[in-house]
Formats: sequence, structure tokens, C-alpha cells
Amino acid sequence: LLCTGVVSLRGVHACEVAEANRVAELGTLADQLKVTVGGGLEIETWSLLPIGSGLGTSSILGGVALAALSRTAGQLYDRSALSMMTLRLEQLLTTGGGWQDQVGGLYPGVKIGRCFPGLPVRLYTCAVADGSTRVRLEDALP
Repeated sequence: LLCTGVVSLRGVHACEVAEANRVAELGTLADQLKVTVGGGLEIETWSLLPIGSGLGTSSILGGVALAALSRTAGQLYDRSALSMMTLRLEQLLTTGGGWQDQVGGLYPGVKIGRCFPGLPVRLYTCAVADGSTRVRLEDALP
């Protein structure tokens, strides 16, 4: 919720300062959750993929969780904003996620995700699959 700007913790750099300032006026974390989402939330995620598989699982789960939390709080973000929030989440959690791993779960279809060196981070995505590409990929599956 910190990365979506729904709640703010004093002394913690929030992801969106203007939004965090608005929410910080609500008081404690419990107060903010009561006002923004009607109380507490419990989120459970899991994956059958092994830790460290290199498939971007933590980023994909994080991105989907952020999208769901944002929607629950009545805030809709585009894929680009969710990608940046997920990047921030990965940094806060120190999971070691990649710079563009979340693209796999937040953008539909077969695509290329790129992140070029430098700050601020800018993610680029490009769809690469048309109907014939999909057929070739499906035919290649065992």
C-alpha cells in the first residue's frame, strides 16, 4: 500500500510524495486503512516455482498484488505506473528482482521488456507475437 500511495508511514519515503502527504493527514496506519479500504487486508500469494528460478516470480506477484490493492482502494493505474510501483516494491523488499521482471505479468501476450542503463529508470515494452508467432510457440511445446 505504501507503493500505491494509499497509506503513508511517517519517516518512510513514500513512492508518491503528493499522494502520501494527502494520506498521511489521516493519522496512524490503522486509521488510514479504515478510511481507505474499510479496515485491514490479508493477502496471500504463492508460487510453485523455485526461489531464484530467474523467471521474475516475485516481481510478477508483486505487480499483480499492487494492481489488486490499488483497485481495492479505488485507484486505477496504467501498466507503466504499476511497473514503476513494482520496481519500488522490489527495492523495499530487497528481493533482488530485476528491473523489468514485472513486465511479464503486467503486460499481455508475448513481449520484449527492456530497461536501459541510467536514472530515472524507464521501462520499454514491445509486443512481438502475432497469430503466426503464437502458433509456432504452441507447436514447439511438448
